[in-house]
Amino acid sequence: MNPARSSSRRPTRRLVWVTLTISCLAAFPPDGVAQDVATSGKDVLDGFWLGVTAGAGAARLTCDLCAPRDLGPSVDIAAGAYASPRLRVGVEAGGWTHLEEELEVRETVYRAGVTAQLHPRADSGLQLIGGFGWSGYRADAFRYDAARVTVGIAWDLPLAAGLVIGNSITIDAASFGSLRNQDVKVARGVGLSVVRLGVYLRQG
Repeated sequence: MNPARSSSRRPTRRLVWVTLTISCLAAFPPDGVAQDVATSGKDVLDGFWLGVTAGAGAARLTCDLCAPRDLGPSVDIAAGAYASPRLRVGVEAGGWTHLEEELEVRETVYRAGVTAQLHPRADSGLQLIGGFGWSGYRADAFRYDAARVTVGIAWDLPLAAGLVIGNSITIDAASFGSLRNQDVKVARGVGLSVVRLGVYLRQG
């Protein structure tokens, strides 16, 4: 990533605090809210689900030329089906972005792959997230592409029949890629990590 740092972080910090606040509200619902979300409305295993996640993320490329971790907004969309009453599988795609104001360069990380979301207990909103796929970094003439894995946790809070809100923390990790400036390799064995804190809405 670009070595120059932006002097203004206030908009990103506000985004992080807003995401944290909404996440806390979702993680600690009022008393009396049903927590049996893993099986609610899932009487048939072939039902489909669709989810959208928005929040904040911190991304970093690991190389001698790369700058410290940057903060920026993140968004994802995922869809799939139920493999069991407590296991969702599907595909997802999303992105993260950050503007280096001093250099007027926008950094972007794109991602796509498969995801699995498992409720360890049927009577709890807790879920474990895993997945793998591709991550691509773009900043002006610089680019990076590599395979990545994703791990994380989330918590469901039912809103209505078939509709769930929740918060999630996930980590994307890619390794052994090359950072390129157009077609020229400027660094080898580069890793890319993105830590995401999000609030999601899921139907199904």
